[in-house]
Amino acid sequence: MLPAPVTAGRRLMLYSWLRGFLRAFRAIAAGPQIVEQLEAINLKFNKAFNKHDGSAVGALYVANAVHVTPVGTFSGREGIEGHMTNLFQRHNPHLVLTSQPLAGVESALSLR
Repeated sequence: MLPAPVTAGRRLMLYSWLRGFLRAFRAIAAGPQIVEQLEAINLKFNKAFNKHDGSAVGALYVANAVHVTPVGTFSGREGIEGHMTNLFQRHNPHLVLTSQPLAGVESALSLR
């Protein structure tokens, strides 16, 4: 079954799910080098996502990664690439992901 198009209601549901997911993790202290590396990966992910490039998003995952979403679980880099490509082809082409510097989890992600 294919996911439904992104509507305002689905966007709110996804945002709420992301906030809940992020709250499940406890913040840990990270040195400046780790923060810099995470922000670089975050920027690559945002660029690939906002270009709707499923292959580039998938390439950021390790080969045996498991990506769990509200619509299913996708295993391996190829499975994640396929899911992301499908997501981009079937949903609102204006969906944009932005992030803020890793100062706080609450303001880290935003879907518009």
